[in-house]
This record gives sequence, structure tokens and C-alpha cells, in this order.
Amino acid sequence: MYKMHATAYCLDGHTATGDHVREGICASSRPELLGKTLVLYQRLPDGKLGDYIGTYECLDTGCHKNVIDVWTTEDDVQEFMNTVYENDCKGKIFVQVIDAKG
Repeated sequence: MYKMHATAYCLDGHTATGDHVREGICASSRPELLGKTLVLYQRLPDGKLGDYIGTYECLDTGCHKNVIDVWTTEDDVQEFMNTVYENDCKGKIFVQVIDAKG
């Protein structure tokens, strides 16, 4: 599992793979994750695994160092950020990689 940080974006456009942005995708600062399916969990302050956040297909790049940037609608950005900051996680996450698309 990777230890990373989570953010959200809601820009319209196309991903690094040429797909149109949509729910269920994310961008990664780590190019080796492109094309993989990522399962995100909160990383609790004591370093333990927290709540499940979601499963996303990594189709984009271009975010800051050590970040997973989840695409969501403009209306849902704050809700996503609240989820990754719950339980005093401060945006810290664990990323489980599934070596498959979708």
C-alpha cells in the first residue's frame, strides 16, 4: 500500500489517457499508478487503516507530489474533502493498487 494524500478536482476536460473526466476516476502524482484501479482508505493519526473512501480508476496525472486527486462534481468536492479529513486524518490516505483497469 502507498501512503499518500487525497484532494479533489472538478475541472472539465480530458485525462492523460484521453478519456473525458467523469465520476470514478482520479489523477496520481505517481506515473506507475496510471491505468490501475486504486482503493482509497483513510490513514488514521496512529497510522492504522481507517474507513474506506472509494475505488477509482487512475486515468490522469499532473497533481502535486504524493497526491491522489479524485474527480468529482463541483457540488461534491467539499463532501469528498470532508470524508478524507474525518477522524483527524488531515487528508492522509492509504492506497491499495489493483493491477487492472476499472
